[in-house]
Amino acid sequence: MLLVFFSCKTSPVQQDEAVSATPADTLYYDTVIGPPEPPPAPIVYSVDTFLNDYASLVSGLPADKYFSHFYLDSSYMRLERRSGREWNYMLENKINQMRAWADTVVAPSSETKALFYPFAGADFLHVDPLFHNVNRYVMVGLEPLGTVIADTGNKRVLKSHADKIYRSLYFSNRLGFFRTLSMRAELNQKELNGALPLLLFYIRRFGYSISSLEYFDLDSTGNMITSDPSSAIGLKLRFHDFKGAIRELDYFRFDLSDDGLQRDDRLIRYVSKLEPYGVYLKAASYLMHNNSFSTVRGTILNKAHFVLQDDSGIPLSSFEDATWDRQLWGKYTKTISLFRGRYQSSLANAYKNSPPLPLNFYIGYNISHKECNMMWFRKKTSAGVSQNNYQGTTMSQN
Repeated sequence: MLLVFFSCKTSPVQQDEAVSATPADTLYYDTVIGPPEPPPAPIVYSVDTFLNDYASLVSGLPADKYFSHFYLDSSYMRLERRSGREWNYMLENKINQMRAWADTVVAPSSETKALFYPFAGADFLHVDPLFHNVNRYVMVGLEPLGTVIADTGNKRVLKSHADKIYRSLYFSNRLGFFRTLSMRAELNQKELNGALPLLLFYIRRFGYSISSLEYFDLDSTGNMITSDPSSAIGLKLRFHDFKGAIRELDYFRFDLSDDGLQRDDRLIRYVSKLEPYGVYLKAASYLMHNNSFSTVRGTILNKAHFVLQDDSGIPLSSFEDATWDRQLWGKYTKTISLFRGRYQSSLANAYKNSPPLPLNFYIGYNISHKECNMMWFRKKTSAGVSQNNYQGTTMSQN
């Protein structure tokens, strides 16, 4: 399926009418300005109609071609209405606020076009509003990659599949983070077998159209090679907005602990090719407060252009003043009881001594006591961050 968009402001019909309204022998051009420039070439891009319709189905949106038999089912129509109400709630109470904040904080302060999001799972919900100026997203989790459900002709199976997606996302949408243990169980079912359906839910709900899905492995140098889903290390989704601008999302199932990276360091090699890149850390279980995650922590501190995080990311003490500029937002007084041992007195003092700017949305663990903190770290120019522009990726064949 090909979609063609024109970037000119006047529709083709209006242009035709304007020309035909003037006799050809009376047309003239201004001798100084000259003849009008030809119209720009149309933007042409492809859509995977089946995948796009599947994403529409699981996110409660109308499909163009497939699954028409399913949309007349009364039980699905109830799920569709429920999904729509939940998404509208998220728009009004979180997404719009995050977008407005990012427009004034993140976008003007970052020239990077690639984002590295460790410990992300399928959390595209917070990625798009905060980093909609980015065109490449690299997300890492322990959840399986997932596939499109096989039995797409069975209404009962499809209904159960869509319902499981809705239920698995409900609490993460409201809480602002994925609950690791419950997500691990929910994404290891026959009818919901990984992160892909959740990623497609968010991508489609944000108004994108899906162009392609590929599964890949990495060679020893960190370059992508195509792979079968059963043996892949990651998946790549390409999608575009209504203007035709292409974006890419790479999701990896990968162990980022020091032990894991000692066994297999291909992901770190892959990430090094993204420079310059930014990093987002949220609800990261304070893993990089431990020495057992020193490799990924050191990679971020050495290579990242910026870091946007809450207190569960990298300890404040790891960001040297000579290397990083910083700005604090929100409020920080304590952690939740589960992570009581990760309280940072230095961070509390920083919030006390340098009054932070207000934050009008809640995400992360501390939402339970109505706190949210965000920290923006930007590497100083003198620190020597690479300014190479990201040019996209290619995938070789096995």
